[in-house]
Amino acid sequence: GTEDTLHNDVWFTYTATCNGAVIIDTCAAPAFDTRLAVHAGTSCPVDLSNVIACNDDGSGCPTFSSRVSFDVSIGDELLIQVGGWSVTTFGAGSLTITCLPQPTNDECATPTALANGNTVYSTLGATSSGIDPGCGGLADPIDTWFLYTATCDGNLAGDACASDFDTMLAIWDATTCPIAG
Repeated sequence: GTEDTLHNDVWFTYTATCNGAVIIDTCAAPAFDTRLAVHAGTSCPVDLSNVIACNDDGSGCPTFSSRVSFDVSIGDELLIQVGGWSVTTFGAGSLTITCLPQPTNDECATPTALANGNTVYSTLGATSSGIDPGCGGLADPIDTWFLYTATCDGNLAGDACASDFDTMLAIWDATTCPIAG
């Protein structure tokens, strides 16, 4: 189990149904310790050159199940390999595939207008614009964009405190989009 081999494996094909992010996992209570690998295309791999993503123990999944997430385009063909951690690891499980379309405000050029008050948002399916806000953290974060037009003079207070994930908030002058670096 210490090497990267997937034992007692089965194979699936998937064609992406969205432009955005796909999440593939075995998190729905597998009866064994899974490993997961995703290969580009539908031809049986002869080496690891077409591996897009792989995982042994996925973050946010029950113990010993697997999860991968990566960007796709409509029509991308994938070969999914599900196996066990060791030669003695096998059983039944469930493979879940979720294709999350890019939100309409995925790029600076197409922000969602904000009003005063609370705004529900999601970064699911979003991609990175390549713009580093310089706030610390990731240099190329997954981001969504909003446009706020002030309705009065004074100070603006905003936060993302109600988020269920670690967020970064940057405010830019809205006259032009920042340039990706």
